[in-house]
Amino acid sequence: MRKRGLLFNLKISLLSLLLSILAAEIILALLGYRASPYASKSLFFSPGKSLIVSDPLQGWRYAPGEFTVPMGIDSRKNGIVIEEHGGRYTGKSPDGNSGVKPNVFLLGGSITFGFGLSDEETLGFKLQTALPNKNIYNFAVTGYGTYQSILSFATKVTNVMKQGDTVIYGFCSCHIDRNVAHPNYLVGLASRSSTGNISMPYCDIDNNQLVCYPPAPFYKENVFRHGFRLANLMQAFMQRARINHCDSVKNEVSNRLLIQLQDDVIARGGNFYVLPVDNSSSTYLRNAKLYTKTKVIECEEVDLHKQVWQLRDDPHPNSRWTSNIASCIRDQIMP
Repeated sequence: MRKRGLLFNLKISLLSLLLSILAAEIILALLGYRASPYASKSLFFSPGKSLIVSDPLQGWRYAPGEFTVPMGIDSRKNGIVIEEHGGRYTGKSPDGNSGVKPNVFLLGGSITFGFGLSDEETLGFKLQTALPNKNIYNFAVTGYGTYQSILSFATKVTNVMKQGDTVIYGFCSCHIDRNVAHPNYLVGLASRSSTGNISMPYCDIDNNQLVCYPPAPFYKENVFRHGFRLANLMQAFMQRARINHCDSVKNEVSNRLLIQLQDDVIARGGNFYVLPVDNSSSTYLRNAKLYTKTKVIECEEVDLHKQVWQLRDDPHPNSRWTSNIASCIRDQIMP
């Protein structure tokens, strides 16, 4: 009888728990809360092989090779070639003089890389066409912020860089969250990972000092948040302290990282420019008074909120935008 009583109580407890969860889901639905939607992972993977692989220093990087990546609602195929040095193909002409030509290195995230575009449509390719007397290297990587761009400079650019070469960092306002591994950014990133697990390097302010940390698996996608509103809400609640901290330091972290990247380039005898790739980044640079501390390439048309500059089914820029920006760079700093 005692065992039956314990079993009955256990059943009642489980039933009460399930009813409570159901009631919470109904209440949250009435209040307008939603479970987190699944995101497509096909944006980052070519059939049969992965374009992006893990990296112990930078979190992830591109694997050398030729890739065909489906993109958009019509799954159009984008041709992507990652060269052995880790940068995207820019159409450099093999004229035998590449060693003596001045180099221009592009750093940044998906906008500078050319997310959703084939090689010949990217900023790097268009810039190489506009500046045939220079070697253009595109070391931008989807998802990177300023700190990961600093690491790219140290591990890739310095292997090729000569005195007088130029580094252009494509700065997006979205990089501000990336620099501190903001939970709001990690949630979206994890949903596009093949494992749901994200490891990325990030920086913080400790005793007024900039401190940066190597990649660590400090975010694991909560699979239940895709099916339950309550799980999504609980995850957001548990991350609130981390979110508040990131919000309090992210601007100062980004300011210091931008200056550090500039100092690193100048220390190697190079020229450094910041290219704001959206209106918000231009506003941020002005408010942070970074226009007086670094060279900024000001292009008239960088408003990616206008559909005329966007891909048909994605807010990333189209080839018309990259053509305009390439001409702007050529006219402003490479006459």
